[in-house]
Amino acid sequence: MKTNLFRVLGNTVLLFVMLLFDSCKKEDATKLQEMRVMNIFTMQLNGQNWKPSLYDDDTCRPRYVGAWSSVTKSGYENQLFTITAFSNLSNSTSGQSDHLEIQITDVTRKGRYDLTGHWHYHDNAYAVFRRTTAGNTTVVYMSKEKTSSFTVQVDDIIPIRGSILKEIKGSFEGTVYRVDNPSDSLVIQRGTFEFKKPNRYDFQQCAM
Repeated sequence: MKTNLFRVLGNTVLLFVMLLFDSCKKEDATKLQEMRVMNIFTMQLNGQNWKPSLYDDDTCRPRYVGAWSSVTKSGYENQLFTITAFSNLSNSTSGQSDHLEIQITDVTRKGRYDLTGHWHYHDNAYAVFRRTTAGNTTVVYMSKEKTSSFTVQVDDIIPIRGSILKEIKGSFEGTVYRVDNPSDSLVIQRGTFEFKKPNRYDFQQCAM
């Protein structure tokens, strides 16, 4: 009787240890995955979470890019930072696809940037949202020119050792208006971004 009792107790303890070990492994794997993520992009569209779709279903490759570029005019170099994000390009069941582009200009400092330009001009500050339906019809929404309908807050700009690029972190929010019908609009809120690995056009957001 005692032998059976000890055997049951021993098996119970072993099972508990195995479950605890498995739980720790899963927690460590989750932490490892979180530690590997270098770039972050989140936002809400009309109060709903809007997420870029995954490239090849790879959780490290959501379809968004943050990239530095520059334009030189009259000897002055204008530093631009552009965020581009795509949703439902490869795995949409409805055939709908979204394309968001946000660009800030003269990015040399922390602070607030108002997007008051037009997206037709590559050196302007703007936000533009394109929605293409299953019928291949594209509707374009953009921030209003010469107003503060859309803003970006830059919280950090940090040089990357051995590179001309810089890390950048911040947030954004605002309203974009349908170009052919300004009474129709989309509200973008709770936008956040952090790019420790900018200019990665393969959508690789994790450390490799």
